[in-house]
This record gives sequence, structure tokens and C-alpha cells, in this order.
Amino acid sequence: MKMSIRSSLLTTLIIAMSVLYLVRLAAGYIQTVQLTDEVYDEMLLNSVDSLAGWLDASAKGFDIKISSASSAILTHNNIDKYFYEVFDAEGKRLTGNTNLIDNETALRSLVKSGPKTTRVENSDVRIMAADVPLTRDQLKSVTIVLAETLNARKRFFEKTFVAIAITQFLAMSLSIACVYLFVSKAFLPFKKLKQNITERDTSRFAQLPEAGAPAEMAPFLAEFNKMCAAIEQDVRSRERFISNAAHQLRTPLAGLRNYASFGLELDSKEELKDVVLRIDKGLSGLTRLVNQLLALARAEREYFMQEHFERVELNNIVSRTISLLEPEAVNKGIELSCELTTDSTWLYGHPLGLEQLVANLIENAIAYSPNGGEVIIRTGGGPQIVFIVEDGGPGIPAEERERIFERFYRIRGSAGSGSGLGLSIVKEVATCHQAEVTIEDGNNNKGTRFTVKFHEKTASSQL
Repeated sequence: MKMSIRSSLLTTLIIAMSVLYLVRLAAGYIQTVQLTDEVYDEMLLNSVDSLAGWLDASAKGFDIKISSASSAILTHNNIDKYFYEVFDAEGKRLTGNTNLIDNETALRSLVKSGPKTTRVENSDVRIMAADVPLTRDQLKSVTIVLAETLNARKRFFEKTFVAIAITQFLAMSLSIACVYLFVSKAFLPFKKLKQNITERDTSRFAQLPEAGAPAEMAPFLAEFNKMCAAIEQDVRSRERFISNAAHQLRTPLAGLRNYASFGLELDSKEELKDVVLRIDKGLSGLTRLVNQLLALARAEREYFMQEHFERVELNNIVSRTISLLEPEAVNKGIELSCELTTDSTWLYGHPLGLEQLVANLIENAIAYSPNGGEVIIRTGGGPQIVFIVEDGGPGIPAEERERIFERFYRIRGSAGSGSGLGLSIVKEVATCHQAEVTIEDGNNNKGTRFTVKFHEKTASSQL
């Protein structure tokens, strides 16, 4: 199961905060140990000074006489034991209540190193030694070694560390709660977006509201709404295409059915032959319409994708197409004047699509040229290859020149029996090849000139 962004973010933040808590806990542990040692080592040093004040010389040697009050000061807690020894300047032991130091070397080392932890009488103790000057008696100075067990230190450390740990844990818990609330609040717009997407009317391609959305979501919403608008436009276009196609097919099919019904009632062979000829002509027109519908379907961008493109030569396509359409032109007495360039006309494109583009432009010119007219076909080479078809027909009004590329659109009152799909196919194929189709008046403002300009990269790159 995939983890949501919200869960992933919360998990990452909680893990990071937990690691930070452990790091701070470890730092608190170290600081508490240092604080405990500093406090109790200072108290241990004060006890060494107190012992020096209670040092007393007698005929039997030196001893430390501690009154009950002094003992209370020295033993500032009742849970630890204290051990001491006193040495003269030469390292000779003067007095003590246990054996802490074995030799003078160890004594000097302890004085230099400062307090440290060791074991005395099977107990962990903190021990230190200090040289203490005397202002009385015959000794100028003594070295006092004092040790205490660690019970009070451990109790102080535990209380202090537990307090730090609890405080940091409560702070971390509060921080996690705040992070959870803030993240949940930050993701409310996403939750609302999900709800809007779930509840939206998909059949109407309703767009999502962009007002009040966070800045991070604005580009997504804008692109999503743009996509919905494009899909809606495409669906509506397809619906119109299907509706128009059904309408265009219904008329010739109804005519064929009427001719067939009429033919069944005829007895004369001559009359029946005339009906059959009319049916054959209707079938030819119907076949042409179906072929144009298939060509238009193929002319979608998804069909003419770059992976289907290959190296083709425009002059060859134009020559083949003219030879195929020449009988149709001869039937109308139309002369096809071909002016093909000697420059290179190699293109990177879809062969079938380019054949459809050339064929539809020439067929359109033949259809709208008067009997005995002329259709001029040219190609131009160079960095930008061009294909030009010019007829001597009635021309196209300027206000109609954009609409003639719409599917099934025919200029009102125009001659010919076309379906209104040929120029739509031309436009689709040109768009897929990044080509530009322009419409101009012919020579002497008569007829129409269609010019297809191929993009320079289409003409030269990857060849």
C-alpha cells in the first residue's frame, strides 16, 4: 500500500524529532554527569580544606580530631562513607582511617591528575589529593587524600537527568502534536480538492475552483482545468464529428435505397440500367466520403506521431498524386500545370499523411475550377519547402477563409458535391508536420491559391 504525502511527511518529521530528542538526551546525560562531578568535586575539595583545619599534632604524631559538629560538616550527607589519609612533604604517612595510597609516586600523580573514580574497600569512590599549607606546628605543608562513596552523586545525577529527560520528552510530545495539527491543517486544501474531484460532474467536465487555493496548488489546478477544457473541447468535437458524419452518410444511403426500391419496380432494361448507373455514382460518392472520414481519423495528432515519420521526397508524392487525379481533371477538361522545383524537397514526415494533404488540395482545386480551366501546382525547395496549388475557381471570401478548415463546413451557395472534409484533413496533416497553410487570391484576383510552408526543421533535421 502506497503511503500518502501527508503520512510520509508526518513520519519523516516524527522520526527526525525523535532522533533529535535522543541526541539532546545524550547531550543532557553528558552535561548532567559533568555538572554532578563539578558540584561534588567542589564539595570534596572543601572537605579537604576542613580536614586541614582539624589536623592536630601530639607526642604520638599527627591525628585529625573531628568534633560532632565538624563531622556533620564533613559528612554533608548520611548515605556516603569517607576515607582519608595525611602525608608529609616527603610522602610519609602521618595519619588516616584507611589505606588509600601505596607510594609517593601514586600520591604525586593523584595531586596532579585531580579527582578521579576508583574503588576502596569494595566500593566505588571519588578520590582526590591536595597539598595544604600549614601556618602552625612544625610542618610547613601536608598532602591530604580524601575519598567518598558515590551514593549521593548517583542520587543527584538520577534526579537531575530524569527531570531533564521528562522535560525534553514533554517538549518533544508537544512539538509532535503541533506538527501533526499544522500538517493536517496544511493538507486540508488537498482533502478539499479530493472531495471536489470526487463529487464533480464528469460528464460536464466541471473545472476545479482555483480561488483560495495555496500557491503550491495553483499551477496544478491551472493545468488540470486547462486539461479539462481541452478534453471537453475534444469530446465535443468528436460528438459533432460523429453527428455530422451520420448526417452526411444518411443522405446518400437514403438515396441509394430509394433508387434500389425504384429499380425493383422497373421492367425496362434501359430504365433499370439508368438506375444502376445512378446507384454506382452514389456508391462512388459514398466510398469517397467514407475514405475521407477514415483519413480524417488518421490525421489526428496521436496517429501522425514522430515515431511514424520517415524521410520522404515531396516532388515524388506530388508526381504520383497528379498521375492518379489526371483522369478526373481530363473529364472536366482541366489542365494540370505542374512546376516542380529542381531543388531538394526531402522532408521528414508521414508518407500517407503527406499524400492525403497533396491529394485533397489538388482534388479541391479540380472540383471548384470551371470546365476547361487550369490548376497550377508548384513546389519550392531550400531551407523552407513549399507546396502551392492555385485554381481558377470562384475564390474564397476573406471572412470564410478560417472556417473552411472546419469539418463538414461548406461555403453557402458553393458549387460542387464535396463533404466539407478535404480541407479539414489538409489542416490536420499540416499541423502534425508543423506546417503552415495560407490562403490567398490567385493571379489577377481570380481563383484561390493554397500555400503549405513546411517548418525548416521538418525540411532539414534528422535527414
